[in-house]
Amino acid sequence: MFGLDFLFLTALWALPLAALPLVLHLLYRRKSPVVLFPTLRFIKSSLQQTAARRKVQKWLLLAVRMLLLALLIWAVAQPAKMLASRFFASGGSSAAVIVVDTSWSMEYRQNQVALLTDADGIVQELLRGELRDGSVMILTSGAAARGRQFRSSAELLAQWTPLKPQGATVPLVERVQEAIEALKEQPPTQKLLIIISDFQTREFPQGLTEMADKDLRIVALDLHPERPRSAGVTKIALEPAEAMAGIRGSAEVTVAGAAGDVRPVLLRVKSLDGKELLARPPVMATLDSTGHAQSRFDLELPGERWQLVEAKLQGDDPMPWDDSRVMALEIPTQQRVTVLEAAGVLAQPGRIVKLALDPNDGKLDAWPLKVKVAAVLAGDESAAVALLDKLPDVQTLARWNEYVGQGGTLVVMLRPGFEDAFAAAGELAKREMEKLLPSRPVVEAGVEDRVYHGMPTGAGRVESSTKGLADDAKNLATLQVRRVVPMTVADSVKTQVLIGLAAGDRAAPVDRNAMLYLKRVGSGRVFVWACVPEGFNTNLGTHSLFLPLLVNQCMRASSASGAKNQEIGGALVWDDPKLAEEKEMDLRTPGDVAFRVPGSVRDGRRVFAFDKAGEPGIYRWYRVGDHAVRGVTNVTLPAEESEMSYRPAEGVLPQDERTLVARSLAEMQGKVARISQPQPKWSLPIAIALMLLCTEGLLSTESRIWAWFKRK
Repeated sequence: MFGLDFLFLTALWALPLAALPLVLHLLYRRKSPVVLFPTLRFIKSSLQQTAARRKVQKWLLLAVRMLLLALLIWAVAQPAKMLASRFFASGGSSAAVIVVDTSWSMEYRQNQVALLTDADGIVQELLRGELRDGSVMILTSGAAARGRQFRSSAELLAQWTPLKPQGATVPLVERVQEAIEALKEQPPTQKLLIIISDFQTREFPQGLTEMADKDLRIVALDLHPERPRSAGVTKIALEPAEAMAGIRGSAEVTVAGAAGDVRPVLLRVKSLDGKELLARPPVMATLDSTGHAQSRFDLELPGERWQLVEAKLQGDDPMPWDDSRVMALEIPTQQRVTVLEAAGVLAQPGRIVKLALDPNDGKLDAWPLKVKVAAVLAGDESAAVALLDKLPDVQTLARWNEYVGQGGTLVVMLRPGFEDAFAAAGELAKREMEKLLPSRPVVEAGVEDRVYHGMPTGAGRVESSTKGLADDAKNLATLQVRRVVPMTVADSVKTQVLIGLAAGDRAAPVDRNAMLYLKRVGSGRVFVWACVPEGFNTNLGTHSLFLPLLVNQCMRASSASGAKNQEIGGALVWDDPKLAEEKEMDLRTPGDVAFRVPGSVRDGRRVFAFDKAGEPGIYRWYRVGDHAVRGVTNVTLPAEESEMSYRPAEGVLPQDERTLVARSLAEMQGKVARISQPQPKWSLPIAIALMLLCTEGLLSTESRIWAWFKRK
């Protein structure tokens, strides 16, 4: 009735009693006696009016009393609104999907118990209690809905295994969307979505869209800690980025945690078998207002091929897994570099270049480069360096282009004035030379006597050979040059400016008259210096950046490293041009479990993919039947989960009566019990009854009140 139910429905059988005043009125109605009176002529009209008023008053009073009794009976029956959005209704017709966050942030320990352990207990309690009669599907961070079926709670409990942290390939919000789609396919019945998570920003980068399914209810258990105090190592970066033995560099360790915390950081370098190769004293990391700190360590790597750089925080906190982080490195074998002596190649500055490439003149075994001088390319070198004041012959230039196109690296250094020699050369030689340069050199009418200094560029900050070196504006400002070979960037897709130039306070255009360019030709690279290290034109030869930049350029590209670092959750993909003929590779996990990984062809390359990397640590690749390590993949835990950044569950889920948010199972059960109870609606009939009582009293005393006013 009126969308209401009654807690005491049988009380409504008393509603006919509301007619009792009418029955009594009809039974006990008395007829007024007739009294003869001599003269009524003058008061007859007044009596008729009074009688009519009294008749209306009696029937109105009778109606008020009847309605009053009816409303009192209505209130005794206790009308209540039975909620259509009740959660956890009993009966086998209900369908539920439980989405459990099993990401590594759920390893945070609150009251000495991991959040994931709490989540495990909550799921089992739900299966034994509220969902015992329903059909249930369970999704985790690492398990998609595809191929999964709804099962009975008893069956799930019988096969239950404790929840373990997993690497997630997608944010948890996508698993929630999968759960909603799975529930859409269920028949129109009670549908329930239960989300158990700490609601990290990484897992819920955006909120859920509005739910079109009106039968769907959502229960969210928000387990995030109230005051997270964990600190973790989120990143290790080397400068220079390419690992090289014997080259002094640095390692920068990034720590995330609570603002104002101070944590000591240790740095160690180990071999694959755990032998300590290098250790640095602890550095104190003071976290700023954003909760981050960078600690820098001087580093000179030893010559062992496979190395692990480990940064570790001292002290305990509630989430121990992120207190250390490892970076795997491969120290490349000595790279062969040829310094070219051919027609048009300068000899005097060449000695400066050879000294920069190998300051020890081949006497240090750990030095990453093995330098030789030759007139022509051998073809087996990793890089070649040529210093030019004029164009070599066409055959030499064609050989250089062929070498670069096949994946080689060529470093070209041009003496100012080269632009005039270029203009006087034959057209065929110009074309071959132009393939290696950013553009044709420009012959300028008048050369200003001005001192230029180096300036950083966006490309220089990210290119592996210049990253960490050519991004320091203060240091680059001390790199000076009076004259360069004028060039522009003809193709901005293939060519980038790594070091720009500025004169005084005026910056030159980033695509013109730069110091250092990088051009990609085929599968190889050409580094073009717009001047040579001669003292009367530039201080390049004595500048602190010259040696590491030149050595970096002659090293192999960082992408060719045999050591790869990736976060847990994705497949391990290994490719090596030297293993193109291999059909299978052997792989050993951190737990020393062996797998045989078949190869496949992708984009013309043979690759080996392994999709069962479920634990962090070092995975070793071997050629079948060989015990020598061919490559390593370091699987790390997700750095972003160390940030401890959360979103309120209320800001992620739709806000309506179909959504319930709680911080614990007990709180959820209390809320469900409260909202599942019928809501009493007797306040309105009681209020009307009180008003009717007042009205009845007024009507009963109306004649007396009127008489009192007449006396006044």
